[in-house]
Amino acid sequence: MAAHGGLAFDEILEVTTLIEVELIAQAAQSGSAEQIQRMQVLSSQIDSCDTAEKRIAFERAFEYLLFEIIKRPLMALLSRAANELYGSHSRPPLFVGASGVKVWMEQRKRVVRAICERDVEAARFEAERHRRAMLDRLRLPQAEGKEGGSPA
Repeated sequence: MAAHGGLAFDEILEVTTLIEVELIAQAAQSGSAEQIQRMQVLSSQIDSCDTAEKRIAFERAFEYLLFEIIKRPLMALLSRAANELYGSHSRPPLFVGASGVKVWMEQRKRVVRAICERDVEAARFEAERHRRAMLDRLRLPQAEGKEGGSPA
């Protein structure tokens, strides 16, 4: 398992995804009409995220919009710091091959749909489901092939 300064990547991913679950639930209840509209526009881009680079770009845009909606500076700082650690070193790809990309797309669509529908419980549920899928995939051997080494 790769580590940086004593931090294992799975530990970093656990922290960032735990924070994300809370941010997503809060976004579902506190986004302005304009922010929700921007979330819908972002959602419309999911189907075109057919490469690791595009999924990473989507995840960054999604994260920045969540931080804008929530305005929780400490959570944003912790999440960004953890993401920097996670993103600065190689790690196993989590959503590998066509089937993995399809799972990522479906999960992200459900999360964003719940936010846009302002359904806090569904948003929390879908974010937690995505979190569990990422953590489960991190612990599986990545024998399907390599694709960019991204969580997306």
